[in-house]
Amino acid sequence: MIQKSLAWASLAAILMVSSILMDNPAQANEAPAAGLYLDMGQSIVQLPGTNCGIRNLAVSYQLEYSEPSKAAFLTAHKPKVQSIVFGTLSDYFATHKTYSFETVRNVLQEAILETFGKDAVSEVIVTQVVEYGQ
Repeated sequence: MIQKSLAWASLAAILMVSSILMDNPAQANEAPAAGLYLDMGQSIVQLPGTNCGIRNLAVSYQLEYSEPSKAAFLTAHKPKVQSIVFGTLSDYFATHKTYSFETVRNVLQEAILETFGKDAVSEVIVTQVVEYGQ
């Protein structure tokens, strides 16, 4: 008899807590992100030659945009963006032998914003720069 009373009391408590949670759902305390991001994958360019083989630079990047309607536009123009990134980095390394993470980011930012404008792309986010050789 005591076990039945405890079971009913437990069930009543669970139902009360459930009804309270349904009336007041949990909410996140963090503000939503300022922009939306489109992952553009990775572009690979050859670095200036050395005597010991071929060196490549792989750059992973994303585009930040502010309006959801820009996602389809940027996705449709992904081949153009990739072409701009490859051409810009290749041109940069034709005249420069060294680079830094910030230099790569700044060069890409300038080229992509010049082509698409600030209304389409808010910022270029470089997520990874990796140098490797053969």
